[in-house]
Amino acid sequence: MFSALNDTVQSKEVLQNPFDRQVTIGRDFLKLPHLEKTAVLMEADGTARVTGVGAAYFLHAPGLPEQCRPNTPLTYRNISVYWVRGGTGQFDIASWRGTGGTAYTLSAENGIVTPSLPEGGVY
Repeated sequence: MFSALNDTVQSKEVLQNPFDRQVTIGRDFLKLPHLEKTAVLMEADGTARVTGVGAAYFLHAPGLPEQCRPNTPLTYRNISVYWVRGGTGQFDIASWRGTGGTAYTLSAENGIVTPSLPEGGVY
């Protein structure tokens, strides 16, 4: 969870330098009250369904980023994403397939995020 211990930072700034001093990660993200309106309910077999009013994003990285160094724009290609709105679908972690959601990929190249979606939306 981004903890904002050193003020805040925008995504475009982090993509230019993932090691910026303003990028601070915290623990105990499940204690945040804002997460109480949406939940991912995971079964033992790896199937999940999203409940509530929001959405969940399942991401799978293909490996390490190609470029992730201080003061250098991030390059990380072909991250698989599956987006599910609460109450509309399911997702199977084991097979990396879902129903009722949207599958696409995200890539960051030299600090610029591009999705594979035709409409160009990231979220």
